Amino acid sequence: GLTVIQNNILAGFVRNSLYLSEPDEPHAWPEANIKVLDVNIVAIRAISGTGAIILTDRNPYLLSGYDPATMTLQKIDALYPCVSARGAVSMGYGVLYPSYEGLVLYSPGSGLKLATAQVYNADTWSQDFDPTSFVGVYYDNNYFTSHTDGSFVYMYGPNDGGSFVNCDTIFTAAYNDAVNGKVYLSIGTTGDIYQWDNPDEPLQTAEWKSKTYLAEDYSNLGAARIKADYTDNPDITFTVWANGVQVFSNPVYNEEIFRLPRGYRTDTYEFKVEGNARIRAIHLAQTPIGLKGV
Repeated sequence: GLTVIQNNILAGFVRNSLYLSEPDEPHAWPEANIKVLDVNIVAIRAISGTGAIILTDRNPYLLSGYDPATMTLQKIDALYPCVSARGAVSMGYGVLYPSYEGLVLYSPGSGLKLATAQVYNADTWSQDFDPTSFVGVYYDNNYFTSHTDGSFVYMYGPNDGGSFVNCDTIFTAAYNDAVNGKVYLSIGTTGDIYQWDNPDEPLQTAEWKSKTYLAEDYSNLGAARIKADYTDNPDITFTVWANGVQVFSNPVYNEEIFRLPRGYRTDTYEFKVEGNARIRAIHLAQTPIGLKGV
């Protein structure tokens, strides 16, 4: 669990004991620098300018200060255990890590919260994923993780809970090379290394599903358009749910406006698009005229 934190201090742990080296002296670990918690430590992640977040099997702790001898530990009053050390990732806006209820975010500005609460409840999260299997990595300002049945890219949204793109790739290790901005994955049991999002390789099929949208009034969305990088043989499917019932699921071959079914009115919608092309936007309106000029 060795991690470099502020002031060039190394932090590591054994069970519930936090060990801190002297600044700029990675060989020096005085006994006076040991701090003992009341829970077992799972992972340590540095937080720029403020210290580090100590993730445990119960409540997380915030480590602050610049001198190991006087650093303070503050217990955060939220029972969000980290269930996979390899799933904890330092992002530009804080640290994301997996719990049994969803992805938890700690950021210096807003503190600790369940980032995915608006898009996943605890029951749905545990049905879709095994968070103990997460292996995460920073990817293009997003959280990218492998799990037992595949992988997903999570795009954090502070106001709406963010969104997910599901993929089939399963990897056992990942590394973001900050020098060239590329992500490398170890796939399979032979240790083969692959570059993720390699523009020279064919696109694989991915799936994006929205959260549940609640409109202000009852309506019938009657027209849609999918903006995408279409190829000669596009493989894109668009699906719509109205009040939890699937009302449309058809292939889409180009950026032309297409009709959605009539005969219902609802204020609750969900959408899904899957395919092997880069999706740029989904446009929806009650009539084709509503999409004119969009």
